[in-house]
Amino acid sequence: MKQYFYIPKMKLFTILIFLAIFFCGCSSTYTVRSTEAEDAFSYEQMNEELKERNVTIQLRDWTDIYAKKVLIANDSISWLNRSTDEKYKVRIGRLDKIVIKNHGLGILEGLGLGLLGGGGLGLLLAGITSSDSKNSEAKAWGFLIFSVLGASLGTVVGLLSGAISGHSYIYEFPIEQPSDTLRNGNSPQK
Repeated sequence: MKQYFYIPKMKLFTILIFLAIFFCGCSSTYTVRSTEAEDAFSYEQMNEELKERNVTIQLRDWTDIYAKKVLIANDSISWLNRSTDEKYKVRIGRLDKIVIKNHGLGILEGLGLGLLGGGGLGLLLAGITSSDSKNSEAKAWGFLIFSVLGASLGTVVGLLSGAISGHSYIYEFPIEQPSDTLRNGNSPQK
């Protein structure tokens, strides 16, 4: 029984695999709170992370702001607009998250994912195309050539993808609930 893998389907499959590699990106997510906690960054620790970094600030209304020289205080966040150097400040409650990109780490992640994905795809194509061959030497060369070509192409696509998308460090700012005394309308005692 002969199996045929039609060329248009093979091209579509290859394009879809490389698009998936190209548009994927790795990320790490952390929580930020006003005070130091075991499972979260404090504002002070966050200010250390933000020193001299270009970041993307996302507000709760989905506004993305490209910022530098970000400083977080107890009740507000201030920054300079990356393109105009204008200074801005908003209440901390409007802040949803801050994203820092690391393109160097993204390149390394893309390299690994592209190498493995492309090599796997090469082996899959080698298995499909050489399944009818009776010559074991031709099969061996087919597996070698397809896996090397697949790994090479996957590495290039992965490197480009990692360089463009980078690794995202996402720092989320959850809405902190006020204490029971404040929720019930009572003010704290002095």
